[in-house]
Amino acid sequence: MTDLGLQIIPVPFDDVGQLPNLLARLTTETTRTTHLDRLAASAWSDNSLQRVSPYCLALVANTAENLVREASACLKSFRTYWETGREWRTPAGSCLASIPLGPTGRLAFVYPGIASIYPGFADTLLTEYPETRQHLEQLIGGDPIKATRAPTTTDEIAALFADAVALGELGVLLTYAFTHVLRNHYRIHPTMALGYSLGEISMFASLGTWLHPEMLLERIRKWDVLRSCVNLRPLESQTSTDEWQTLVISAGPDRILQAIDAGIAVYMTHINTPNEVVVLGRASEVARLREQLSCAVTEQPVAFAFHAEPLHPLREELKQAYSLEVAQRPAIDFVSQAPFLKVPHHIKSVAGCITNTLCGTVDFPQIVESAYSGDARLFLTIGPRASCSTWIDTILRDQPHAAIPIDHPGTSTANGLTRAIARLLTHRVEFDQSALSANV
Repeated sequence: MTDLGLQIIPVPFDDVGQLPNLLARLTTETTRTTHLDRLAASAWSDNSLQRVSPYCLALVANTAENLVREASACLKSFRTYWETGREWRTPAGSCLASIPLGPTGRLAFVYPGIASIYPGFADTLLTEYPETRQHLEQLIGGDPIKATRAPTTTDEIAALFADAVALGELGVLLTYAFTHVLRNHYRIHPTMALGYSLGEISMFASLGTWLHPEMLLERIRKWDVLRSCVNLRPLESQTSTDEWQTLVISAGPDRILQAIDAGIAVYMTHINTPNEVVVLGRASEVARLREQLSCAVTEQPVAFAFHAEPLHPLREELKQAYSLEVAQRPAIDFVSQAPFLKVPHHIKSVAGCITNTLCGTVDFPQIVESAYSGDARLFLTIGPRASCSTWIDTILRDQPHAAIPIDHPGTSTANGLTRAIARLLTHRVEFDQSALSANV
């Protein structure tokens, strides 16, 4: 980590009544030193205490002064959260779970869609985790930093979002790299996984479903059908200048279906939450829908044919493209939509699952609720932004769960992962603590 890297100072305890004294002792120790790294190393040294204590406060800071502030903030407000069974958290990343979910709930990795990438996302990933860079060099050859670095300028981002092949390849590589860091550096292992939209492809590629995941990248690069299926006009018999648009709409799916039944020619491609959907259609039809609904909308930078009827003629070619040899069954349940809740582990089922996802409406609430019914309680979003985590919070509402993003725009990859790991720590999820203590 850099000098300004965030560090986690664990404060394990058996009874909440111990916490004020522990915080007072920590504050005293902190005021006597300017070396946060030494304090953190000392806190991590007692591994036996970390493992047996049912509770653990995770304080996150980058200086000794900020650590004192975080400890003071906890002392002032933790009781309110503790008494109501909620998770106490600060903007810096400090957190305390009054009801740790790790001992009884399952950890699920969540893979977001490819349209979440933003300028400069993960630009420090392979420099902060050089072992992952070496792994990617062996997997894909060439310069992995160049292959996995998101564009940084407006023009570069616009070009990327106009080329679904490049966007898809980048999305798969980035989530693969993040998964490698989590599983091989920190030894964080999920027992369940789910994907949003094309994130389902990243899920299978990243978690050991395919014997040769690099073959997927080769097919993405050379597969002309993919370029056709994301460029809507070649899929149509009409030649029209009416451009296609994608909108995120603050409305429930029933309202969209009523509008479609009334003759507005749009496709509902995603259901993000019970009150947020994504639609695709010609600009004129999208304008009609906006006028009828009179609700908040957000325009998206992409208008691809995924999750819509124009893609249906290519179903068999899609199945063929994703018919890759499967590896030995991973110890992970892969959750998808109907016809599969948990995807059977063989070539046809995986390829059919991806094809069904690409050609049909993404019902994210159904996927999340299926995972929850399978005892998933911790949902770690493996990719850019926190959209999936936010939607999971909305979908599950007050049901016990923790939706945790690993990415925080404006901060380094390592700092984003540190904040996520702090939440896993306070929920008592097992990981390699030496991976953190080695960085202090």
